Amino acid sequence: MTTTVTSNLNIASYHGPDGLRTAVMNEDGTFVDTAEAAKELAGSAVGLRPYASICSLQGILDAELDLDVLEILRTVKLDSLPPACAVHGPVELASPIPRPTKVIAVGLNSNGLAGGPVPLVDEMPSVAPFWFTKAPSSVIGHLQPVIHPGSSHTDRLIPEPELAMIIGRRCGPGLISPTAEKASAFIAGWTICNDMSALDIEFDRGGAPFAYNLTWSKSYPTFAPVGPWLTRLTPEQVLQTSISLRVNDDLICHYRVSDLIWTPFELLEYFAAVVVLEPGDIISCGNVPPVKIVQPGDVIDIEAEGIGHLRNPVVAAERETSYRVPERARQFALDYLDMRHALQIPSGGHERVGQP
Repeated sequence: MTTTVTSNLNIASYHGPDGLRTAVMNEDGTFVDTAEAAKELAGSAVGLRPYASICSLQGILDAELDLDVLEILRTVKLDSLPPACAVHGPVELASPIPRPTKVIAVGLNSNGLAGGPVPLVDEMPSVAPFWFTKAPSSVIGHLQPVIHPGSSHTDRLIPEPELAMIIGRRCGPGLISPTAEKASAFIAGWTICNDMSALDIEFDRGGAPFAYNLTWSKSYPTFAPVGPWLTRLTPEQVLQTSISLRVNDDLICHYRVSDLIWTPFELLEYFAAVVVLEPGDIISCGNVPPVKIVQPGDVIDIEAEGIGHLRNPVVAAERETSYRVPERARQFALDYLDMRHALQIPSGGHERVGQP
C-alpha cells in the first residue's frame, strides 16, 4: 500500500537535518519546505513574507497565521526554486503536531457500540459525548513503530481507526466557545489517529461505571500514531470521509464519519464549553466495530479518503517492566472483543438524547 496523494492542501511535519520542519505537498506529490520557499518568495506578489522565519506547523498555528496562504506553494514547481526548497529523498514524516498540549479522544461514538451490550454501561448514548485523554507523549508519526509493552501488560492490544481534528485557534470557557455550526473556523485541518488501546488494562477495574482505566490503557509511548499530515477539508468532505483499517492487509473495518453519533463539529462544541483548546491540540473522533488484536510483527494500515494513509508496524518492547494485568481484566477484555465482533453498524440517521 502506498501513501495516498490527495488534491487537498496537505501540510506535513518532517525530520530535517536541523530538526523538525514543515513542508507542503505539491500537486505532483513532492514536498516544498515552507520556510525555505517563503524566504525565496518573500517580497514577491504571493505574500509569503510572514513565513520566512517559521519552520514548524505548531509555530505557524501559534502565530495565528492563515494556512490558506500555503495553497500558493502547492503549485510551485520545485525546479523553479533553489535546491534548499525541495525536500529530497525519502521523507521521514513526524506527526503533524508531535507534542500537542492535549490529545482528547472519544469513546462509544457509534450506534453499534452505544446500542450494544457494553459491559455495565447501559445508558449510552448520554446527553454528551463519552471522552478521555491520551498522554501527549504517546504521539508518533507515519511509519514509526508501535511498541507492544509485553504480555505482562496486555495481550489484548487493538488499533482503533479514527478521524482526528487539529485545533487552529484558541477557544474554550472564558474565551470563545464556538457552536457546531461555527466550529470549522477553529479547526486547522484533519488527519488520522490510531487510538491504540490495551483493552485488558482498560477493564482493570472490572468495567464498572466510572472505573474504566481509559487514559492509562491508551497512553503508553507510541499508542497514538497520528498522520500522515494535516489536510484541509470542507465540512461536507469531513462528514463523507470514509475510513478503513487493515492489519497485515486484511480488511478489519470500514465506515464513514457520518456513521458516528456525535459529529466532529458537535464534539468541538462540547469540549470547548468545558476545556481550553490550544492551537495544535488533537481531538480524535471515535470509531466503529469490529477490531483485531495485534502482536509484534503485525502492520497496521489506516486509510482515510481525501486525507491519506497512516502505516505503523508493531514491534516488541526492548525491556518489559514488572507490571502484570489481573486475570479478571483479561476476561472482561475478551468478552468486550467478542461483543464488538458481533455488532453491526445500523444504517440511517442518528437519534441523540441531547442536542449540542
